[in-house]
Amino acid sequence: MRRHILILLLLFIGLSVATGLVAAVATVVNAPMASLKALDEQWCRAFQGQSESSYALENENESELYIIDSDGSNPRRLGTAGSDPRWSSDGQKLAFEWRAPGIPNPGIGVVNADGTQSSRLVPEGWGPAWSPAGATIAFRRRGQVVLMNAAGNEMRELGSAGNRWTWAPDGSAILAFSNISVTRAEVETGEVRKIASFKSVPGDPNSWSPDRRNIALMSRSAERSGPGHYQEFRLAILEPETGTTRTIAEGVGTMSRSPWSPDGRRIAYTSSDGRITIVNSDGTRREQFEQGREPVWSPDGKQLAFLVDHCDSEIYVMNADGTGRTRLTYSRTNDYAPAWSPDGTHIAFTVQRFSRPLT
Repeated sequence: MRRHILILLLLFIGLSVATGLVAAVATVVNAPMASLKALDEQWCRAFQGQSESSYALENENESELYIIDSDGSNPRRLGTAGSDPRWSSDGQKLAFEWRAPGIPNPGIGVVNADGTQSSRLVPEGWGPAWSPAGATIAFRRRGQVVLMNAAGNEMRELGSAGNRWTWAPDGSAILAFSNISVTRAEVETGEVRKIASFKSVPGDPNSWSPDRRNIALMSRSAERSGPGHYQEFRLAILEPETGTTRTIAEGVGTMSRSPWSPDGRRIAYTSSDGRITIVNSDGTRREQFEQGREPVWSPDGKQLAFLVDHCDSEIYVMNADGTGRTRLTYSRTNDYAPAWSPDGTHIAFTVQRFSRPLT
């Protein structure tokens, strides 16, 4: 009899633990913030001591889009599967990489900022980017830049995407960078011409400056090991018109896709020891702040959104001088790829469903 009672008790305890883990893993972005903070503590306690290799993502393509106000209030799910959101210039729509379980390659989708009228426009494509006027979406497919109208019913290839490509500031052309040249492809005529060439470039292109006159390059300089350390790179600025480069920072760990401040005077990155760092684009006045990675500037240049790793990755903001560090998300998932709305009042981001125990 005692043995039967003991077995029943153990079963009850096991069921309670399992139920607690399920509750912790569930995504509850729409819950009150106080509840989210409590669940965040529960989540970390539930998985404390577990090695990362004990868990695996349900599906690496299983991700969704969310929006949150820039002060951390009013988080909401857009109700569409995807990642890497990009705002239209008027802030009314988001283009994104459409993803779904069982489909290996992403496509291109568009959704209204209120979550309505989500549609998959193209079955294969990467890195959508709106034209400055917001009427056209450019994306990469099989090494080519493709132009598409916002409805997705008209498209054409414009030329090679190179290593990095971007819209010209006025939307009249696509600029593409390779390790030996920069080309300009005219949107209206399709004409492609080389505007700069060089024998070699000391690094891989990261991003174009806002005025499209300079390119940030990263080149590996060292390897570091141990907790909180990244591969170590140096940061240089390339002037395509002259082909000259200048190193402005050492000890760079990672950079986001848009590290330049809106005025082009500063660059934000993660140092090799995992700290948010800001340096002037001429290499002067290097400032380091607390832990974080992949910082992205707000449209007015007064704040940065970035990621901090807890039991998962969460989104934070801080002022450009390092003050006002505030955590925005408390979900049970990996939150990443923050993107500011054009008016700076909202942040769209990707939620990747978290892990399950390996069997």
